[in-house]
Parts: sequence; structure tokens; C-alpha cells
Amino acid sequence: MGKRGCQPDVVTYNTLINGLCKCGRTKEAISLLKEMYQNGLNLDVSTFNILINGLCKADKVEEALDLHKEMGKIGCQPDVVTYTSLTDGLGKDGRTEEAMVLLEEMYHNGLNPDVVTYNTLIINVLCKTNKVEEALALHKEMGKRGCQPDVVTYNTVIDGLYKGGRMEEALSLLVEMCQNGLKPNIVIYNTLINVLCKGNTVDETLALLKEMGKRGCQSGVVTYITLMAGLCKDG
Repeated sequence: MGKRGCQPDVVTYNTLINGLCKCGRTKEAISLLKEMYQNGLNLDVSTFNILINGLCKADKVEEALDLHKEMGKIGCQPDVVTYTSLTDGLGKDGRTEEAMVLLEEMYHNGLNPDVVTYNTLIINVLCKTNKVEEALALHKEMGKRGCQPDVVTYNTVIDGLYKGGRMEEALSLLVEMCQNGLKPNIVIYNTLINVLCKGNTVDETLALLKEMGKRGCQSGVVTYITLMAGLCKDG
């Protein structure tokens, strides 16, 4: 393009950077970013989001954070996508506190996290580090800010409660989920059935199995294997 006097624009560079990031060639992608500066192009939030997402997926969180700082220096406002990628990267890297600081930064900047952002924080940051209480608090925060939790949100928090031995709270969340018009999937039911069977509460387990049928959730092989194991233990 350059040899023929046709100057690449931001869209051209974004497309190339995206392709390089998908192939894991982040160094070359960063080189194109520098080239954009040299050519006097005004970088937009999409350019940074592509790079930050690519760097986080390549476990180069520190470089992604540097780009986040660079955005501020040139007056490019990070958006929800920027923060979601960064919190995901920090969460996978075990940097819980830094991820939660970014959430506060979002609030401060007037941004409303979406369900993907919250799920990223709940799944990769809190539940994976056994911080179920914080996950529950964030789940409540979603409602206060008008962000409806989805099946993924509930599934993750229910699983975290189950692993923490908090079965009654897990069942309460299942009820709340249904009241909010969401349809629990087989993963949620299998999780709860497994716990109930281990607690020798077979009657409750059978009731939950019937509830699955009423809500149109087809029982799978795992469901029946778990249930049969529980029945055998119960004699």
C-alpha cells in the first residue's frame, strides 16, 4: 500500500493487529502500534482493546497494563471491553486485588460493567481463589447496578457455595434464579444433586430431579450415575 502511495488507516492497522494477536504474534502487533504513531494516526479504543486482549491471552498481563496506562496518557478513554480483558488477565494470573481495583476504577470513570465483566471477576478472580463471600457480594452488586446475572453467574456462585459446604445458600440461589426467569442448566442440577447425594438427602435429590423435568431440563448420564450412587449409599 505504502509503495503505491496508499496510506493505511486505523481500520487497516486494527485488522492486521487483530490477525497477529490471534496467531500469538504480539511483538509484531506492538511494532505495528508504534508504526501507527510514526504515521501520525489517531489510535482509537478498538486498537488498544485488540492489543490488550491479545496480550492478556498470551499471559503478558504486565504489557497489557502498560498499554492501559498509555491510553490515559494520550487521552484515549478505556471502555468496558478494555477493563474486562484486563480483569480476566489479572484473574488468571492470580492478581485478585489488582482486578478488584480495576472494577473500582470503572465505577469511578462512570462505566457500568456488563454481565461479561462481572462473570469474569466472579469466575476467574473470586471463585477460583475460594473467595465465595466476595463473589456473593459482587452478585448482589450486579442487581443494585441494574445488571442481570445470567446462567453463567448463578452456575459459578452455586458451584462455589457447594464447594464451601454452604448447601442451603446454593439451593436458595437456585430458587432465586428460577424466580428471575432464568432456566438452570444440567450443570447446575448435577452439581446440586451430587451434593445432596453426598449428604444422604435422597428425598431432596429426587425432588430436585422432578424439578428438572418440570423445567424442561433433560437429565443426562452424569445425573443418573450420581443419583444411583446416592441411592446405593442410602440402602
